[in-house]
Amino acid sequence: MTFSALPFVRNGRVAWLFKRRLSALAVLLLPLVVFASCGTDNSNATPGNVAGHAGTSGGEQAGQGGSYESGGQAPTAGEGGTEAGGAGASGESGAAGGAGASGESGAAGGAGASGESGAAGESGAANGIEDPATFAQDPGESKSCSDAPDTNVTVFEYTDVANTSMSFSGVVTGAEGNGTYYVASGQQAIRGPIPTESSGNFAVKLPLFCGEQTVKLVWTNAGCVVAAVVRVVRISCESEGIRLTLSWDALGRDFELHLIKQGGRINNNATDCTWTSCLGSGPDWGNVGDSSDNPHKDVDNTGAYGPENIFYSHPETGTYTVMVEHWGSGTPEADGQVVFNVAGKTTLANVDNLSSHWVWTVGTIEWPSGKVTTNGSKYDCTGTWSGGCTAALP
Repeated sequence: MTFSALPFVRNGRVAWLFKRRLSALAVLLLPLVVFASCGTDNSNATPGNVAGHAGTSGGEQAGQGGSYESGGQAPTAGEGGTEAGGAGASGESGAAGGAGASGESGAAGGAGASGESGAAGESGAANGIEDPATFAQDPGESKSCSDAPDTNVTVFEYTDVANTSMSFSGVVTGAEGNGTYYVASGQQAIRGPIPTESSGNFAVKLPLFCGEQTVKLVWTNAGCVVAAVVRVVRISCESEGIRLTLSWDALGRDFELHLIKQGGRINNNATDCTWTSCLGSGPDWGNVGDSSDNPHKDVDNTGAYGPENIFYSHPETGTYTVMVEHWGSGTPEADGQVVFNVAGKTTLANVDNLSSHWVWTVGTIEWPSGKVTTNGSKYDCTGTWSGGCTAALP
């Protein structure tokens, strides 16, 4: 939005005309007065005030997280005034939901006050993974209102964690339904359900990113939210080139995550990273005998909700296929979601209406470019099922 001010100045003058006429007998002075007037000079204050308000508007709107045009600059003031200050520049929206930057203050012109900077917008997402509790940022338990649920979580910081995953359990009171977990590190994040019993007992095993991260355990009731915010630092690690995290709903029973190398087949232990080949130690990919370039599955789940997680630190060049089996006996309406964290970028892919013993092709990953292409096709493996899908897929 642009504001501008045009000072309107009219200058007047007073002219006096004197005439004299001389005669031989007398001197007669005849004054003739001609007077013209004009309005008051307002050039000094108005431009500065308008420019100041423009700066305020630009800053406040930018602070809400949107990208806005800057407030317009006021022109130079009229005679006797000073130059009006420019309007505040607009804030830019942050990447993948980042905070809007505050607008800069416009310098005051004349009697006008400076435009105030708008507050920065609150961050709500990391690369499309929505934070379920943006109000809770510091370690500890935070509530959106006094009637929010309560947790018995008492430890809110873990440093020097060597494992690639971590279990969280406890009791929540006053919550409705399952909770939601959220793990974020920089622009990478994962999110999914926390299975919560009617008694309030909960337990979930979560994969960890390398380095420092924020873990949020969140529950709601009719109108309030509670979030247990835990700071976790994983050490002696390196960022993975490929990370895949699968979760699903209550209708699914044991969704199974697969990462299949180029030329490989689903459930072939030499070419498919899944529960039969990747738990503990992974298949020998890349340099023969070098375990540092092998994929691993560090979180597996055989019931509802998940999560399951596969990570691959040093992918070899090629195209990888990501697939999901509905291994158990869930219903045909079962849905899920896979989060790709590849080369520092996050991509979401849904799994919709996956029947038992069917396979969903989630997408492909090209390495080293890190390009992710989602697919969404599914295949009926009921006729070729023997401890898993034995069809020649992909």
